[in-house]
Amino acid sequence: YEIRLSLVGSEMCIRDSVDKDGSFQQVAVMALSGDKFSGCASVAAGLGADGKHYLVLDGWTGLSGNNLATVLLYFDEESQQMLPAEQISTSELYNALRNVSTLVSRDLDGDGIVEIPTQPDEAGLLNMSQSRRMDFIVWMDYTASAPEKSFGLLDEESSCYIELPAEWEGNLMLTDSTDEEDAVELRTIDENKLVLTLRLASSSENAVGWTRLGVVASRQMQAKLGPDVTIEDPDYRLSRSLYRLN
Repeated sequence: YEIRLSLVGSEMCIRDSVDKDGSFQQVAVMALSGDKFSGCASVAAGLGADGKHYLVLDGWTGLSGNNLATVLLYFDEESQQMLPAEQISTSELYNALRNVSTLVSRDLDGDGIVEIPTQPDEAGLLNMSQSRRMDFIVWMDYTASAPEKSFGLLDEESSCYIELPAEWEGNLMLTDSTDEEDAVELRTIDENKLVLTLRLASSSENAVGWTRLGVVASRQMQAKLGPDVTIEDPDYRLSRSLYRLN
């Protein structure tokens, strides 16, 4: 596919190179509404959970034009057109705004299906210094009838995402650690119980008791579960929870 944004408004033209000589044939022109989108931030393509071909368009929107919203389209074989997906309403998806400019849709887990990120207020509470840019994120595959979800933390400074156990969603507070340098803590809202500590450490620091998640910005992202913390999800692995987004 070749995708072109016009310079007037937010019209998007999609052309498919089906001709033998390599030329493009226009298959769809969609007005993305100039009062909603001021430009295109990212386009990702892939198969959906239902086997259809999808395009995920992330566009700039909001009063300042610095927020991101998403349009989900699928290719309809009968009409040969790109149409809005039916699994979630266009308005509902558009209203799930994101205020992080680098938080675009992507195939997060490498399964060929593009996940769309959101920043739901109910995912958790933030109670930390303004110098740390972190937030709770939910990634969804909206092409499935029962969408699979990935819940976790976005660290803007290191441009990485740390997946968390799904059962923790909605009952977490993120706060600065008082015991570890350059670390944050995740505590339950209802009992103020420490469930996880995250830190960026140099390779020379003592890592006994910590799980290495990966190297980020020349430092190690490490994690340590709180005392007596058990994870119900049998498929969750803390050691495989880090995703680099750059």
